[in-house]
Amino acid sequence: MPRNIRTRPPNPRRLTIIKHVLDNIPHESAPREKIVPPKRRKRGDCKVSRYPFRFIPETSDHAGRDRPGLGRDVAATDGTMNKMSDVRDFSHFSRQVTLRDGTPVLIRAIRPDDVDKVVVAFHELDPQSVYTRFFSYRKELKAEDLDRLGGADFVNSVVLVVAIGAGADEVLIGGVSYHVRAAVDGTRVAELAFTIEEDYQGQGLASKLLALVTDIARSQGISQFEAEVLASNSPMLSVFHHSGLPMTESGDDGLVHVMLDLVNRPPPGPAPGSVGNS
Repeated sequence: MPRNIRTRPPNPRRLTIIKHVLDNIPHESAPREKIVPPKRRKRGDCKVSRYPFRFIPETSDHAGRDRPGLGRDVAATDGTMNKMSDVRDFSHFSRQVTLRDGTPVLIRAIRPDDVDKVVVAFHELDPQSVYTRFFSYRKELKAEDLDRLGGADFVNSVVLVVAIGAGADEVLIGGVSYHVRAAVDGTRVAELAFTIEEDYQGQGLASKLLALVTDIARSQGISQFEAEVLASNSPMLSVFHHSGLPMTESGDDGLVHVMLDLVNRPPPGPAPGSVGNS
């Protein structure tokens, strides 16, 4: 007959240790959870908001969606760009628009590496477009012109370019710039200039550019735009007349000096471009 074997009661502490070890042994059939560290958001990353000029941090689900990969973008739902007073840094400005013929273009702040593209775009202008912009025929841009464009600080000098394509295929087709000077009465006045490649003229691009820089200038305390326009440049004069801004003009030697008031609103009356009762 077998002998009766006396056993000692199990040690609870030892059972706890054994259970802990067994529970933590990885099983080949059990999938291992992949530990992914949280993505570190870069300062300034954002996505285009459907609300005017509110910066929204960008997430991986929205990266690069509906816009080119610029650092910090500013966008609006209409051409007037309301509520811009809280936005001070326009050096990353970007706005996607569509021309009248359906061509999508990108209006963005100029970058230091755009100088070569500006030179290429200048060479694509026909002689009449060059004369309309610079009041003289020239085959090359002057060094001071390139310095002014490349040195835009988006406070006293603002330059927006219009681009089609993306990446290595991006081509500049126009732009707008203004440079600030102090007036006699201490107000800030900006000299305004436009350049649009002739194949894209008549598509409403100049009006869109004027609306954009008007709101940027207002947010920076600029009270007036001034521009010198050839008297024969009726399309550009028409853009100013239909801008809705109070306008004064004077002419001399085939040039028209235009002043646009950014502070005072136009008096009530027919909308710009409409025909009043006579």
